Amino acid sequence: MRARRAGDRRHVNDYARSELGVVSELKYELSARLGREWDQSHVQPDSNGRKIPYPNVLPDISYAMTMNPKMKILVQQGYYDLACPYGTVKAAIDHLNITPELRKNVHIEYYEAGHMMYVHPDSMRKFGDTTKAFIDANSN
Repeated sequence: MRARRAGDRRHVNDYARSELGVVSELKYELSARLGREWDQSHVQPDSNGRKIPYPNVLPDISYAMTMNPKMKILVQQGYYDLACPYGTVKAAIDHLNITPELRKNVHIEYYEAGHMMYVHPDSMRKFGDTTKAFIDANSN
């Protein structure tokens, strides 16, 4: 399993640089590796300093978009993703506490794949094209 994860990390780093044109010294790290010791609790905006013990980032995203109205979000996921079911993610995005104007800054793309879209060739192509177009359109 470790070898596969190391391979995934290498492939993502290579893909980002060679296919998407990402220029960065930073390297992609798998969240499972980093998340083992991560304290996911935090103080959410407008919570009067109360720390919550679970990772609900929706209030944070709403707050960030409100504070930075130029912020754009691209959500990409497979229809057959059992780790993050697409209906659940769509419902969460629909419940962001943002204005209709800011809602236009959230873009959602779906793929005929599961959680790892890059193992499905057509989805990988669409993922790359969509990601590159999103970066190009918002790199001003």
